Order: sequence, then C-alpha cells, then structure tokens
Amino acid sequence: AEALIYYAQVLQDGDKIPRNEKKAKKYLERAAKKGSSIAHVRLGQFYLDSSEAKKGVKELQKGVKQNNSEAMIYLSQLYQEGIVVKQNNEEALNLLKRGSNNGYPPAINAYAAVLRSGSICHKDSQQAATLYKGNADLGNRDAACMYAQMLENGEGVEKNIEEAAKYFKISADLGNTEATYHYGHMLINGQGVAKDEAAGSEYLKKAVELEHPEALYEYAV
Repeated sequence: AEALIYYAQVLQDGDKIPRNEKKAKKYLERAAKKGSSIAHVRLGQFYLDSSEAKKGVKELQKGVKQNNSEAMIYLSQLYQEGIVVKQNNEEALNLLKRGSNNGYPPAINAYAAVLRSGSICHKDSQQAATLYKGNADLGNRDAACMYAQMLENGEGVEKNIEEAAKYFKISADLGNTEATYHYGHMLINGQGVAKDEAAGSEYLKKAVELEHPEALYEYAV
C-alpha cells in the first residue's frame, strides 16, 4: 500500500512524471482497498478538493475508524466549520481529543488551540499550556512558540519572561518563523535574556529569510 500511495503522490505532484490526477486517484483507491488508513486520508483530501466532497467525508471517517489521527484533524475541521457535514462542535472536539490522546503532535497542538481560544468548548488555558509544554519538550517547534507566548503573557501559567525567552529560542532554532522574529527582538531589547544586538539581528535576518511579514517590512524601511 505504501508504494501505491507514494506513486499516487508522484502523479499528483507532476515533478518526475507528467501530472495525472485521475490515475493518482486510482492508485489511492487501490491502497485504500488494501486497508491503508493513510490512503483513506489522502483519498478523502482528493475528494474534498473535487465535486465529490461527500465521498471525501466518508473516506476520512474510514480513516478515523482505523484510529488515524490525521483523519481526525481533517474531519474535526469540517465539523467545526460545517463544511459538507452539519456543524457539530462536540464531535469536532472529541476528534481532536482522540488525536491528542494518540500522541500525534499536530492533533495535540490543534486540541490545545481550541482549549486556549474556547472557540468550540469551555476555555481552559491551563490545560492548553500543559499540552503545549509537553509537545514542546518533545521538540515540536510550533508548540514551543505557543507555550512561549503563554509564558510571556501569563496565560494559563505564571508569567515568566525568562522561561518564555527559552522556549522562543527553542522554537526559533527549530525554524518557527514567528518565534525567530520574536526572539530576535527579545535579544535586541534584553527582554528575558541578556541583551545581544548582534545575535538579535541575526535572528531577524533569519526571520526575513523565512518571509515573516513584519521582519520584511522592518528591513524594507
């Protein structure tokens, strides 16, 4: 099944061989019939981008039944926005929680995000911070940036600028654009870290390379 999925991706990308969406779909269907949960997710995405969106939902549901966390994220998004399916925040939340409990980093971040914002559930900043920290300590750059923001603002955790700077640096060094920009300014201003304008400028240059909008503007003027 993995070889079928890989070849379908090659056909969709059209880099090494001529692009052929129709043929790619057939290979994904073959992989799905072999029981690949990844194939169900990819096929679901394929259908959702076409005129057969309802088929896409069914494929994602098959992926969820196979405990595929990526399928849970995509299906949760559909339930949150009421796209193709009827809006159902409770189901959307349950899917993210399941994916998070599976230990899937993107699902952990997505679950933490809705807990932090309270967009589809009761707001729980403390739990969100705990989830972000756990994911950050496992090397997830986006979680590290989110946790750093919460530390900086005292959101769900006790305010700690020094600890925030530490996590912004971790995130920046892993390539997170927002953290790279923010940590650069923290260095320049000596905020939570020893002042170092030269090092700060290097981080800001990196933010420009990563096309951070504010960094691009600052270097333009």
